[in-house]
Amino acid sequence: MPDYVNTMRGTIRDPNASTAEAPAAASAPSPRDKDGAPSVKKSRLPAERSDEQALSLSNERITVPELLFHPSDIGIEQAGVAECVVQAVGECIPDLREALYANILLTGGSTRFPNFEERLRRELRQFVPIDYG
Repeated sequence: MPDYVNTMRGTIRDPNASTAEAPAAASAPSPRDKDGAPSVKKSRLPAERSDEQALSLSNERITVPELLFHPSDIGIEQAGVAECVVQAVGECIPDLREALYANILLTGGSTRFPNFEERLRRELRQFVPIDYG
């Protein structure tokens, strides 16, 4: 995991990857530069490193996307995604609202969560007047 001081990039380790690769990579001779000193070039070592930080996820894969729709679950008094859409459309002139509800564009990394579009549709049905159905 990056700390943005010493490490700028994080990696995702395949949980099914074999750990047998680690000793082979560690015993390989390191490349040397012209002067015979070890090269500074970083190599891709498998996950078993002493400076590695691992973050195990379990129910976070479900709870994090859920917080986008209900931030009050963790005490944040903010509107969820569906409420924000309704508030934004509500600020527009009434003649445009039906067209805006019909043309919601989802973009960004969080929209790639499984079933995000269906969930947003379901949540919006609770807030949007039937006239715009």
